[in-house]
Amino acid sequence: MNPMRIALAGTWVPLPSRQNGPANYNLAIGYLQAFVQGQADVDLFRKDFPIRLGSTALPQGAVDQMLAEDPHAVGISSYCWDSDAFESVVAAIKKRSPSTRIILGGPTATFGAASLMQRHPEIDLAVLGEGEQTFLDLVRSGLEPSAGIPGLMWRDGDQVRFNGPRQVLASMNQLRSPYLTGVLRPPQTQLTLEWSRGCVFRCKHCAWKNFLGGLRQLEPSLIAEELRWAVEHGYDGAFVLDAAINFDTAHLDAVTRAIAQSIPKDSIRFSYFLSQHHYDPAQLESLSRLASHEIWLGVESIHAPALKAISRPPFDRAAFEKLVEELSAVGPLHVSIMLGIPGDTLDGFGQTVDYLAELAGRGGRKRIAGVRVFWTLAPPGSYFSEQKQKFGIRTVDLGMPYVLHSDSFPEADMREAFRYLYSHPHRELFIYDDPLPSTWYPGLEDVRLHDDAVELGVREQANLPIDTWQRLIPSCREGQTLVSGWTVRACGLREGWPTLRLEKAGRRMIVQLREHREGQPSFVRAGSYDLLWLRDESAPAQGNSPDPELGPVMAFLASSLRKEPAS
Repeated sequence: MNPMRIALAGTWVPLPSRQNGPANYNLAIGYLQAFVQGQADVDLFRKDFPIRLGSTALPQGAVDQMLAEDPHAVGISSYCWDSDAFESVVAAIKKRSPSTRIILGGPTATFGAASLMQRHPEIDLAVLGEGEQTFLDLVRSGLEPSAGIPGLMWRDGDQVRFNGPRQVLASMNQLRSPYLTGVLRPPQTQLTLEWSRGCVFRCKHCAWKNFLGGLRQLEPSLIAEELRWAVEHGYDGAFVLDAAINFDTAHLDAVTRAIAQSIPKDSIRFSYFLSQHHYDPAQLESLSRLASHEIWLGVESIHAPALKAISRPPFDRAAFEKLVEELSAVGPLHVSIMLGIPGDTLDGFGQTVDYLAELAGRGGRKRIAGVRVFWTLAPPGSYFSEQKQKFGIRTVDLGMPYVLHSDSFPEADMREAFRYLYSHPHRELFIYDDPLPSTWYPGLEDVRLHDDAVELGVREQANLPIDTWQRLIPSCREGQTLVSGWTVRACGLREGWPTLRLEKAGRRMIVQLREHREGQPSFVRAGSYDLLWLRDESAPAQGNSPDPELGPVMAFLASSLRKEPAS
């Protein structure tokens, strides 16, 4: 008998500032496939679709792709960014292939399966909660729902029945790595990792705690095993998706020791989240074992009513500024804030923006590399979603449930908050990847923040690490003035090589660093590196001629490079 065939469909989100985002694949269905593969007689086919935040449609031809292998079932992993998009195609799937069963999973199923199955008779089954074991049991049963599988909701004629909840896996060690099993082989610059599941916070704007259970952490030796695989396969960067990697100081120390013993420090550069409320100076030694590409802190707001509204402790400026000083010496530090928190105000949001802008460049040293601005959501499963009336919350009707209005942050103030970001004297510090707001606030001009990240790129494949400038010349950081008034305005990659955009009194200059190669043209050689001038395509008036001050700038950079070690 031929094995059962199941298509697993999920989405990934392209982000303007990240050259298609941290990953152009869906890690959740990768884990699902890895867990089931080899434990059941089934052929699984992953279908990863791009979808932009705020969109309500899958790419053209998505249904064709889901049905390409004539599957017995289509499994859909979904949450708020793609739930309306998937909801719009279930009828088309069933019409094209009436015998194909549709299985809904992910947080969309966990928080709304019953109502969705009532509205859409095409949905046959739903996996609630953590899906790996439930899906494996379902496949082993031949998709027979009446077997009493915990965590499964299923259609019985006109009735929707539920077999009761399933407990999450006791340990992440029970999972199977989608990389070590050969299920996933991501692009070289798009490796994402999961070192833990769950979160210790109970933030009112988030459903992570409710969906993934208490905090469970992967065994350090298994983390090291994945990273050895990554190095062997040529990966030099990784994005750790955990809510924070420092909830447990002892575990963080064990993880970083295992990593240090398994791979050379500079072989992989990590992007990861830290909790400022669980930070201990003792963690600095552990973090120093990692080569850090991005360190992320969730500030969200400095305004006391806003923090109270999302169940966060009051903001401690002295402790935060000490933390910033210490962490910015470990690696490039980024923070996140939220626009439109129910409980926040326009003035409170402005205070947060101004404070971080001032702190970022205080004393002439750029302590904060970027501030990510998130448009506040009230996602299904969150407290804000369940208490909209209490806070006077109105959200976007279709697609991502962005907060358009609340009692403390009415629409007029929301508009003004966006305008404040657009016109801020330090707007280049702020990164905004959510949809431009004019779709819901007509007349509000669309200005994309932090265009430099898109212009130079941060996620294309690197021939040299993106922070090579900073490692070789510490003063080559955004916001720093190098020589004769020329200031670094952007650091990124172009064609894989680290590139600086410099500005002075409205003039621009683009300089690139490459490894020296005989026979290749360069402006000047500095040790084992070449310096190149690149024409600024965004400034056609400049023509093909470099700025007259290019020579002194190149001389400064070359001299600085020769003083620094080559690695």
